[in-house]
Amino acid sequence: MLKGIAASRGIAIGKAVVLEEAWDACVLPRTVSISEVKAEVTRFEAALRMAEADVRETEHRLEQRMGRKYAHLFEAYALILQDPMLRDEVIRLIERERVNAEGALSQVVEKLHRTFSEMEDAYLRDRGRDVLDAGRKILEHLVGAPRIPLEQMTEASIVIAHNLTPADTVALREAHVLAFATDIGGRDSHTAILAQSLEIPAVVGLRDVTSRIKNGTLVIVDGNQGLVVVDPDARTIEAYRREQGVLVVREKEL
Repeated sequence: MLKGIAASRGIAIGKAVVLEEAWDACVLPRTVSISEVKAEVTRFEAALRMAEADVRETEHRLEQRMGRKYAHLFEAYALILQDPMLRDEVIRLIERERVNAEGALSQVVEKLHRTFSEMEDAYLRDRGRDVLDAGRKILEHLVGAPRIPLEQMTEASIVIAHNLTPADTVALREAHVLAFATDIGGRDSHTAILAQSLEIPAVVGLRDVTSRIKNGTLVIVDGNQGLVVVDPDARTIEAYRREQGVLVVREKEL
């Protein structure tokens, strides 16, 4: 039994799908030749534009489904992607240090993330995760690797990941994912707020859940108590199924 932060209420029982951060391994900083610098800048700017288009498209879909209140959460990501400081610093590294686009982006995003992570205010620390998520969205287009292989999910599952962005959370709902659990995250993050609104049970801040659960393992996500039960026995499953039934009745009454 793993203890984390109860991010979104509800109980789900199902098989785990562990999302590996495979595309993170594609961040291979390397020195580029003078003749390659212009092409690296062009690649970065194209990825930046595509990342912003993705955010806007998700924002539009969410607004149609849930209203402007929740779609507005994506405005923060759009602003980060439009921030001249991010763009200019990445280009500076490419041009002056002759670092490839992936390496330059990784350096800048990690620096900004560390700055936010060291702040005392919990809300501002969470905004550091927004910077990290926005950077990863750009990286996704640079390396050409999808963030979540939804097409591989042939049945309702429980997603186990290092981290999920708000856009990921919306995609999981559309893929009928039962619940999710992550290594990092907080109760006040945009991902948690969306999970609550979309009624997806979630436990976050588990630190090492991705290394402790394998694909196909039966798990229970208890978003009420912030627990993840790995490979539960029959008695535990039955107890949670009863609790699920009580919750369903209560929701219908409400």
